[in-house]
Amino acid sequence: MNDYAGRAIAVTGGTGFVGGALVRRLLAEGAQVTVLARNPRKAGPLAALGASIVTGDLTSPAAVREAAHGASVVFHVAALLGGPYAVQRTVNVGGTRLLLEASKEAGVRRFVHVSSIAVYGNVLPVRVCEAAPLAPGASPYGLTKAEGDTLVREWSAEHGLPASVVRPGMVFGPGSNMWTANVFRLARLRPTPFLGIGSMPAPVIFIDDLTDLLLLAGEHPAAVGEAFNAVADPAP
Repeated sequence: MNDYAGRAIAVTGGTGFVGGALVRRLLAEGAQVTVLARNPRKAGPLAALGASIVTGDLTSPAAVREAAHGASVVFHVAALLGGPYAVQRTVNVGGTRLLLEASKEAGVRRFVHVSSIAVYGNVLPVRVCEAAPLAPGASPYGLTKAEGDTLVREWSAEHGLPASVVRPGMVFGPGSNMWTANVFRLARLRPTPFLGIGSMPAPVIFIDDLTDLLLLAGEHPAAVGEAFNAVADPAP
């Protein structure tokens, strides 16, 4: 049973699909949530629910420090998914480092980093366990998420910041454009397009299940220092 009532929690990426679901869940459980948001207008619905909004992004040391200040748990959900490698690295690696440093300075008790199964590349064997080496291939997103993933695990061990890494697959559910609305549009086409022969399992996870895992990673003692691949089991 997660107990976040009354606790100060910081979330990056709160205006996105996964981060927004996490923020709403934390607020429903009575947490005091601070959201780091580049666009305060997009964060308006979260503010209306009771979240505090810090305007800024992961490249701003001042905004990152303000968001982490006073938090007992930091959920790092934000990431840049497009653009050249150098641009994505500035956010996905450099921004992650700034947030780690700010969290350590603020006395944060748990840092939960949302990575991605993209750290294993685009061509996966049927089963990949958490001990498998990261092999992101040539994708700037996969490369920078793998670097950020490694940074969190190594930096937290070196500096004594308790941290966990969660690597979601394709997250679906209400409010998802990428893996719900777009997939539904494809499914309505006749003929329906398939990749290959359409027989491979899809590494998917429902948004509520991912949120449950994130909250558990934010407080369970055994989660410290661990990484978790987050997909349905058994795969559909």
